[in-house]
Amino acid sequence: MTFALKLFKINLLHTYYTKGICNDFTFVPDEATKQWMARYHMELRESQGIFEVVWRMGILTDPLKFFKQKMADKKFSFLLHLKNPQLVNFSALTMNTKSHTTYYFHNLLHPEKLHAKEYISDADKLAIQKLAHYPHKPGKNIFGLIDIYLEKLWKEHDFVIENLPITYTLNFKAREVIWQYRVLDVNHPIRDAMKIVLGKEDHYFNTTVAVNPEGGNMRVFESKKAMPLVDKAKKNFSLKSYKQEAYSSSGKTLVEKLPLPSSSTLKNHAKDKKKFYSEVLIYV
Repeated sequence: MTFALKLFKINLLHTYYTKGICNDFTFVPDEATKQWMARYHMELRESQGIFEVVWRMGILTDPLKFFKQKMADKKFSFLLHLKNPQLVNFSALTMNTKSHTTYYFHNLLHPEKLHAKEYISDADKLAIQKLAHYPHKPGKNIFGLIDIYLEKLWKEHDFVIENLPITYTLNFKAREVIWQYRVLDVNHPIRDAMKIVLGKEDHYFNTTVAVNPEGGNMRVFESKKAMPLVDKAKKNFSLKSYKQEAYSSSGKTLVEKLPLPSSSTLKNHAKDKKKFYSEVLIYV
């Protein structure tokens, strides 16, 4: 008879997603990890942004003592494969990462997080040449490398069966960009004032009127500050027209739910190249 003991798990979280769960990666153990995981009957399980290492053990009087004796000097090494190429766009990460660096995560600095700061950042990048065990031919779409030093499991945690699995996290933060809506009133020019509102609040966007090459007016609405990209809106911005600039309950709704900016259309901001904006065209 064998028993399954979950040793540790890694939760992947992302503020871009409404549910907070990040399913954009797969974990692949390196060759050394594969060999001794097979030797000690361990397996890697994946479910909804959670990766768990499970030990399928026989009946032992003290399994954790056996674990410490046999694996005290070992570490788990996993390559982090990126499944969603858009992740870098909608995450607060540096664009155009240099090919000779990679993200390196480990459990040497913190008992719960595998990265240096609250969220994954440039502080977690490392030159590949400094990682002696990084594979020479890792394959495509490698985002980073994770090392779990087993000795840290019982030195920093109350390592008893009741407290397993030990939980680690990888936290991603959504990229903040300037939201820009270009409203074109080609067929029926609208001469009234327009505003983008959230309920009764109208202070999120500035607006300008520009010449539309297709004819008519083009109103350009730009958020006053960078706002995070999201996969789904908790509340929707609406486009309304008014007979006067001041907010009025008699405003006419032109678009009840404005579409969200897309991470696939990011551009450098004209005034600040370090900032990005996402442009959305609206025809009314």
